[in-house]
Amino acid sequence: MRRNLWGALAVALALVAPPPASAAENAEFSLRPDRPATAEARDRSYVVRTVEPGAEFSDRLLAVNLTDKPIELDVAPVDATITGDGQFAPGTATQADGRWLTVTPARVRVPARGTTPVSVRVKVPADAAEGDHIAAVVAQKAGPPTGSGNVQLVQRVGVRVYLTVQSAAGESGRTGGLARTFEFKDLRWAGDAFEVDVQNTGDLLVEPLGTLTISRGGLDGSTDLPVLGTVPPREQRTFKVPPPKPLEPGTYDARMKLRLVQGGADQERSLTFTFDGALKAADDADDDKKRDGLPWWLILLSMVALAAVAVEARRRMAA
Repeated sequence: MRRNLWGALAVALALVAPPPASAAENAEFSLRPDRPATAEARDRSYVVRTVEPGAEFSDRLLAVNLTDKPIELDVAPVDATITGDGQFAPGTATQADGRWLTVTPARVRVPARGTTPVSVRVKVPADAAEGDHIAAVVAQKAGPPTGSGNVQLVQRVGVRVYLTVQSAAGESGRTGGLARTFEFKDLRWAGDAFEVDVQNTGDLLVEPLGTLTISRGGLDGSTDLPVLGTVPPREQRTFKVPPPKPLEPGTYDARMKLRLVQGGADQERSLTFTFDGALKAADDADDDKKRDGLPWWLILLSMVALAAVAVEARRRMAA
């Protein structure tokens, strides 16, 4: 009983632990497509192909060691999904589109500060449905996970695989009989960030990006927005976009333009919003309280665990 309770408590503590430093600061390894520097940014990050049913092709990735010692990595294909907030999420199995991929070798030894190639073979089923299919290739340290008890740590990195299956090229903006279209439905100010509603009005995945311009007193400041996320066909997602720079209290005009990373025309929405500096101050105070102590529910969980251990101890003594 004590073992299970303390295991659950350890998991709770792990969940509320401070977030780690950025991947650029603490990553030991990475995985990326083997591309020339002149390739487009998206092609340097992902495997993106338009293919016909029954097609086969090969690609090459590079496993990269960012440490001063050799490292062994396990590399494998997996299925992937789009989460409710529009994020690409690699899975742990190959029961769907991940089965189209074969990775060799499955384990690589990467020299210190060096790279090792990984081959990816893609075989599209002859009866594959037209449209977008997603998977991923992930790498993790060879061997058992680190950690102790019920808390185990597995570090994984991955490369997204986007495959658009079509029988024949269609007109601009379309894939065969399938359209890649979207509607920028709404732009709102939520007190600390913008909320952006994007509706996928077509049959293929859409990934919006664009620019945000904030104006006040005749002064404009524009910033490029990275891809907000992914919206599955015929679905809608809401994305949060924080201001690029801290705002002073006051009233502002905002204009956001969105387009698809896959191409197409811009869509624009505008609004006037008021930023309340007192709200930010209150948020900062809440953050200070969170840093000063553990959340109340975690303290309560700890007390329940301790009480249960005490009851169990008394029961054993009485026996």
